Amino acid sequence: RLAAVTQDARWIAVGDRFTKKSVFEPLFHRKDTLRGLHMNEHVAQILGAASRFDTTGDVRFRQVADFFWDTVVEGRTYATGGSSNKEHWIVDSNRLGFEAMKGDNHQECCCAYNMMKLTAQRFAWRPDVALIDYYERNLLNHRLGMIDPKTGMTGYFLSLTPGAWKTRGTEDTTFWCCNGTALEEFNKLTSMVYAQDDDGIFVNLFVPTRLETKSGIRLRQETSFPAQSRTRLVVEAGNRREWTLRLRIPGWASKDPRVLINGKPAGTPEPGSYLAMRRRWKRGDVVDLELPMRMTLERFNDRPGVGALVYGPVVLAQQLAMGSMPPALLTTQGPEMAKVSPVAVTALPADIADRLRPEPASPLTFTADVNGRNLLFKPISDSWERYAVYAPVA
Repeated sequence: RLAAVTQDARWIAVGDRFTKKSVFEPLFHRKDTLRGLHMNEHVAQILGAASRFDTTGDVRFRQVADFFWDTVVEGRTYATGGSSNKEHWIVDSNRLGFEAMKGDNHQECCCAYNMMKLTAQRFAWRPDVALIDYYERNLLNHRLGMIDPKTGMTGYFLSLTPGAWKTRGTEDTTFWCCNGTALEEFNKLTSMVYAQDDDGIFVNLFVPTRLETKSGIRLRQETSFPAQSRTRLVVEAGNRREWTLRLRIPGWASKDPRVLINGKPAGTPEPGSYLAMRRRWKRGDVVDLELPMRMTLERFNDRPGVGALVYGPVVLAQQLAMGSMPPALLTTQGPEMAKVSPVAVTALPADIADRLRPEPASPLTFTADVNGRNLLFKPISDSWERYAVYAPVA
């Protein structure tokens, strides 16, 4: 960063002295040797590699960052978007089910946020819907799910132990690295909603926002996503020239998403792609996107008898009563499961996705009768008692 600011290449040479070759070289050769490493330390190093590429164009560093992102997201990431256990990767890649069993302190929050920063850098190199699908999964479930709606305090880990609960920092008795990260993170939650290139605008995330560009384009997005699976874009100013509006059609979208321009069908939206619409946009133009969601059961590759329910990009959690909980355990570094009574987590039938019934008065809330028990499922981001994201699948 100093080299970029000063335009003095000697700082690149200084920075290179901090390159951890024992980690970078295997990644350059597309080998995952991350087992045993402290996750957040190494995500930070990979962010440095990405900056090294941005500053110098040395493609080796981009290849390191690209493979690192690929191997973490594809082989070490839970349904909620986070990674790690006890701050480390403690098993080999694609052993995530085993990793989840090895401790209770899953998904350190700093790690999730820094992976999102790396995702944003990769998107700047090459826009890709898959990058934003990951970013969205992390944002909706992990990151927004760790802001206590009553106090605004943030947490350290998002545990995936069945029967876990969320721990939060306090004003004066606990302060973790993740609370410090949150001072930066939660001030920039809208940073990837839109992107811009010389040809036009990318609409990446479905968030009620306004956009104003230096070229004179103004957009307003109206949505209650994900409570409702649609969004509307209203052009408030179009700058009198042709430009391209690229609308993300998420990979999780079920069949037949629809896009309308001023009420008329536009193009053929394909899940996992951007629908590019080039025209001379004018004030008052309206684009509507409808994204039917589907319910899926995401199982561990190495433990297919354990899975998590996902509705569109929203991870659902089985709701469990908090019961008698010592107040001090709400602000520990992570759920200390041995200190409280275990709770029963109901095994899910293989056809659980077909049994779920939406609650009309509560968006994204579902119930299901399983072996005579009425189970309640809510988004993990709204789960503030005990919960289970992963459960046995009968």
